[in-house]
Amino acid sequence: MKEALSRKLVESAPRLYGIGSKRPLAYFEVQDGWYNILLDLSKKLEVEIQRSAVEHNGLCSWCDHPENSHQHEGCIGEENCFCIEFAIELPQAVQVKEKFGGLRFYMSQETPEMSLLIDEACLASKATCEVCAEKGRLHTIGMWVSCLCDKHAEKQNRKIADRRGAQTTAQVAPK
Repeated sequence: MKEALSRKLVESAPRLYGIGSKRPLAYFEVQDGWYNILLDLSKKLEVEIQRSAVEHNGLCSWCDHPENSHQHEGCIGEENCFCIEFAIELPQAVQVKEKFGGLRFYMSQETPEMSLLIDEACLASKATCEVCAEKGRLHTIGMWVSCLCDKHAEKQNRKIADRRGAQTTAQVAPK
C-alpha cells in the first residue's frame, strides 16, 4: 500500500495501529484497492478498542491513564491523545496482509465484536479488486490467488506470459 494511504489509516485509528506503543504496526502488506475496506474496519475497531479501554474502570477515556493519579500530561483531546506512560494491554493490529486472495487482519487480542467486524471486512475483500477497488473475484494467476477485476486479472496474465516468453527467448537465443 502506498505510504500516504498507510499513514491515513494509522491516523484514523491510532490505538488500533499502536501509535505510542512499543509495537506499532509498521506497514500494510496489501495493495491500494482495499484501502476503503481497511479504513471502514479501522474506524469501527478503534471504537471497539475505546469501549474496551473505558471498561477498565477509572481510566481516562482517551489516554487510559488512571483519572485520579495523573495530570493527563500528553493527553491533548479525543482526536490526538498519545499518552504512553500508562501501558495497558489493549487490542492492537499486529499484521495486515493479503493471503490466497483475501484480507488477513491479525490482532494481539480481540473481542467477539471485533472478530465479527474483521470477518466482514475479509469477506468484502474477496469481492473487491485489490488493485483498483472495483468489483473483483478470485483469480489464479500463475501460482498465486488474487482478488482482481477482469481488467487487472488480464493485465497480470499478460505480464506473466510476457515474462515467460522473455525467459524462453533468453534461454533459446544464441549469443
